[in-house]
Amino acid sequence: DHFVKVRALIRDLIERLNEQAKSEATQKSFCDKEMKAATDKRDKEQSNVEDNKAKIAAKEAEIAKLTQEIAELSRAIADNKKALKEATDLRQKESAENEKPVAEAEAR
Repeated sequence: DHFVKVRALIRDLIERLNEQAKSEATQKSFCDKEMKAATDKRDKEQSNVEDNKAKIAAKEAEIAKLTQEIAELSRAIADNKKALKEATDLRQKESAENEKPVAEAEAR
């Protein structure tokens, strides 16, 4: 009689342990699946970050190159403006010098 109760208690305990084991296995499976998904997503996002950093570095290099070209072209424009002004001043001076002989010739 006492053994029957003990056996029933042991069976109940074994059933509860088996149910807990199944529950834990299901939970572990879920956690493993979610962990893999999270890890995959993290890796993908990390790859995107690295790609974007590379793009940013390339664009910054391009900006530096274009800034240098702008500076060089600005210097060239300034040099051309200076040369144009000098040429204009020289032409005006020569024109003024030529007007005297032309005016004298017309006066004769």
